Amino acid sequence: MPRLHFILIRLFFLVLVFIPAAAGQLRLEWLPGVSRQWVGPDFYAHRLEDWRLHQGELQCLAPAANRYLFLLTGETAGEAGALQVVLKVSVPELPARPRARNYVGLRLGLKSPGGDYREAALGGQGLDVGLTTEGLLFIGELESVSSEEKLEALKKALRNGVELNLGLSTAGGLSSLKLSVVETATGQVLDELEDLQLPAEKTAGGLALVSSLPEVRLGPGEAVSRWGQLRLEGNLFQNRPERALGPVAFTLYTLSHGTLRLSAQFVPGCLSSAGQAVLEIREAGKWVAVARSPVHPDYWLASFRVPDWEASQDREFRVNLEGTSADPAYAHIPIGIIRKEPLSQDHLLLAILSQNQEEGYPHNGLVSALKQQNPDLIFFAGNQVFGRPVSFWREKFSPDQARQEYLRQWLLFGWAYSELLGDRPALVLPDARDYFQNKLWGENGRQVDLASFPDPVAAQDSGGFLMPPDFINLVLATQVSHMPRPGEQPEESSASDPHLWEVRYGGLSLAVVCDRWFRSAPAPLLTEAGLRNGWALNPDFDPRTRAAVREARLLGPAQLDLLEKWADDWSGGVWMKALLSQSLWVSLLTLPEGWAGEEALWQLRPLKPGEYPPDDRPVADFTSGGWPRLARDRALKILRRALAVHLAGSGGPPAALKYGLESTADAVWAFVPPGVVNPLSVRWMPKPRSRTAGLKPPEATGNFEDAFGNRFSLKTITNPVEDLMPKSGRGPAGYGLVRFERESRLITLESLVRPENQPSAEFRPYPGWPVAFSQLENDGRQPVAYLPLLQFKGITDPVVQVVDEKTQELVYSLRIKGTEFRPPVFRAGSYTIRCGEPGTSHWKELKGIGSLPASVRRTRLVDFSLPTGK
Repeated sequence: MPRLHFILIRLFFLVLVFIPAAAGQLRLEWLPGVSRQWVGPDFYAHRLEDWRLHQGELQCLAPAANRYLFLLTGETAGEAGALQVVLKVSVPELPARPRARNYVGLRLGLKSPGGDYREAALGGQGLDVGLTTEGLLFIGELESVSSEEKLEALKKALRNGVELNLGLSTAGGLSSLKLSVVETATGQVLDELEDLQLPAEKTAGGLALVSSLPEVRLGPGEAVSRWGQLRLEGNLFQNRPERALGPVAFTLYTLSHGTLRLSAQFVPGCLSSAGQAVLEIREAGKWVAVARSPVHPDYWLASFRVPDWEASQDREFRVNLEGTSADPAYAHIPIGIIRKEPLSQDHLLLAILSQNQEEGYPHNGLVSALKQQNPDLIFFAGNQVFGRPVSFWREKFSPDQARQEYLRQWLLFGWAYSELLGDRPALVLPDARDYFQNKLWGENGRQVDLASFPDPVAAQDSGGFLMPPDFINLVLATQVSHMPRPGEQPEESSASDPHLWEVRYGGLSLAVVCDRWFRSAPAPLLTEAGLRNGWALNPDFDPRTRAAVREARLLGPAQLDLLEKWADDWSGGVWMKALLSQSLWVSLLTLPEGWAGEEALWQLRPLKPGEYPPDDRPVADFTSGGWPRLARDRALKILRRALAVHLAGSGGPPAALKYGLESTADAVWAFVPPGVVNPLSVRWMPKPRSRTAGLKPPEATGNFEDAFGNRFSLKTITNPVEDLMPKSGRGPAGYGLVRFERESRLITLESLVRPENQPSAEFRPYPGWPVAFSQLENDGRQPVAYLPLLQFKGITDPVVQVVDEKTQELVYSLRIKGTEFRPPVFRAGSYTIRCGEPGTSHWKELKGIGSLPASVRRTRLVDFSLPTGK
């Protein structure tokens, strides 16, 4: 079983200079003359722009509180022992009259509830030890008491540089700390402070350098604190070199149509000048370059394309930076695996994840469960990042600030899932939060003029993107540059990009479609609805009768054209199709009578076991794919003729349902799994049409119409019930799995509970799952007749296409299993059957095939065993 693994090329622990270190020892110095934003693979900076290396010196640039560098590659642990820490630091300009504690120092004992170092790195809480700008030593809340003369001497020394010496010893559940401040220039001990009665748990865990100087006043780009050598030594210190991060943070890849596409995300600021990245594979024990790419200076991304990929075996790969081999900071090189294409595997497993949040980060329980389940592909279905910070909605921000914040969040996404991303294909679709919006009707990529609207919500309702084009391009580059074009066509210009990608893998053909980019905004088209934040607030507006606007779009014209071609193309051994998009194509929501708007969703609470709301009614969520209904119906007809299941990233409670067109369940199956974190208790629990006392309680499943009039048959749903809720969020949280069976052509949907953050997690489905159905059930129409039984000779598993000769429409197309198939039809008449292997000489067209009643069986031999032309 392939596994992502790492190689540390440095033979001993170091950062930036070659200084040998044994276990329980770390010594860090900064190479003279090196200047760049990234401080190296041993540290994580929560705000990358706050720190830099400059002329061989580590500097903090932020005159703000609680700016810290978390040490990734070491921590304190152990019941008994000692640790000695030596740290050099200076604060060139001290605040004149500080009103709060301004200080530099070390943070000990950083821990997280889930026990993961990444969670601890983000939380940043621990025991601070250091020196204030007023000359006071401190250990937590304990401060030194010194004369004015000593305080002035300490302040003067801090300007020029001091050495903080910290001694830690632990035994019997208690820790003692001794802090000494030494003047760097003279070696004189200026002051000392001890705490002998600390609980040992306060000092065990992660470590960080802390610069908390909110009242220092310097010009832009000037350092508020400067840091020199850092040494840690003792048996309480544990080296963790496998946790190093960068310069490559993570990779994404797809393998489709024989072409490998791979993007490598670098830690921002890891190069001080233009760089070239190299994709290498291991062959006969040696690394061989197969592609090169420049590192984009704004996206910190390298994108590779390798045609004619040899996919018959697993292949190790790595991404390296040219010209950096002499600098040990670049010696940490993750090694991933491009899996062999599973062309003969009996089933393929697709995982679906969406709705990432900071709550529950880094989701290590989820990652642990997925590693056990080992999906062949992962679909990240939207909202990979956490979204626009609250301050960005209230205050003006620069393009650089937006880019930095997005890259910070994108780096966190990859950091959480890197163990999965490095050894299997990943399909990615950005959604509204990825573009720093709450809702998104893309209007063909329209740029919104914010100045023309009273507030961002009104601007968002008008349709289009709130962020500037450079930001939109950043999101697209980082999230989808590794995705293949339909049929692996040449690159499109940004203006004509169809925002549809086809991934062919192991016989699956997956159409990954952005159903946000071209979608029409309802507010300009339905002015009488009183739309606000995607909700019609006019109580007299009936979306069932008044929201069906013919010109409104769900998908763009180019997307529809490509989908038509995709539905008909079963060449290359394709045996199953699915469409993947951000949203479910019904409005699967109910609210109590009289409730309306976005605020109502936040007022919903999880239900008690057995509770059923008495007066819920379906409501029209205009962000769902249930609107526009006419455009939705056109797209569903294309999916139905491809017998393709629809897999969505969001759109109500976790559910499996069948879409309806002319009747309740005559179209394809659809699946919306739970989000990784679900902050809302959204539900589908409509008031029963009729109810007789004494009968069983009402159920949320059955045949329905949503508030727009879309028909569907709900097979199973996970409404928010208290006993089912994970600790994080207010609704069902977790992920989805889809199993495609090659032999039986069965599709199985699983909705799974998100495991809590634990290193080794167990996984379990929600009640009512899994749900299984056959590929043929993706056409829910009832046959009224059949064509003759086709018996094939000289070919196995052929493609069969049925064309109505009266309308010249393709009724459906599929690759059958075996050598016999009796095609159902839904209107009596005459049909053309195309069959065989598309694009080869083994392809026949049989015209004038009349339909037969179900009770009449006839056989038609289709012989491919004879040479062509006979």
